[in-house]
Amino acid sequence: MTVSKFARTVGLGLTCVLLAGCYAVSEQDGVKTYAFAGWVPAVLFLSGLAAGYGGVQAFRFWNRSVGVWLVIAAVLFGILVPVMILLNKVTVDDRHFVVQDVYLWFLEHNDVAYDDVLGARLAAERTRSRGGENTKYTLELTMKAGPAKSIAVKNAFTEAWPEVARHLRGRGFDNLPDRLPE
Repeated sequence: MTVSKFARTVGLGLTCVLLAGCYAVSEQDGVKTYAFAGWVPAVLFLSGLAAGYGGVQAFRFWNRSVGVWLVIAAVLFGILVPVMILLNKVTVDDRHFVVQDVYLWFLEHNDVAYDDVLGARLAAERTRSRGGENTKYTLELTMKAGPAKSIAVKNAFTEAWPEVARHLRGRGFDNLPDRLPE
């Protein structure tokens, strides 16, 4: 495998990964589900196959260490990441919302009934890094019964935020913004 073929294979895989980020909204019987579009895990799986092929070719004909790293990337992009993406979703209806977020082996599942919420606020945490300033949002809920809940507003929850905020504002929590601040 020549360097140009190798570069094309890696470039195709990276292009596919960069395209992976679109969400889809489906509605059935008044229940909205926010999740990654169905093509996203398929593209990542194909990227994993391309990285695996490139890794085997690089291992055999070009550079063994690059080949090993590409095979490791193939496992990540071909198996682990698509499974995580398939499990990430937010379901919203008139009674409650459910946030399911998966990161590697950690599954975060929050089922919140609107009538059980005593207080709600959107907290922002700003962090600085070499790449600039980042803001992480968290929905902090005080519950009528049980402990308070902190739900990170990320992945599909970012897309579902306007709908969840609308339902919470309808129950008197007017301090929540329509959209997440930029």
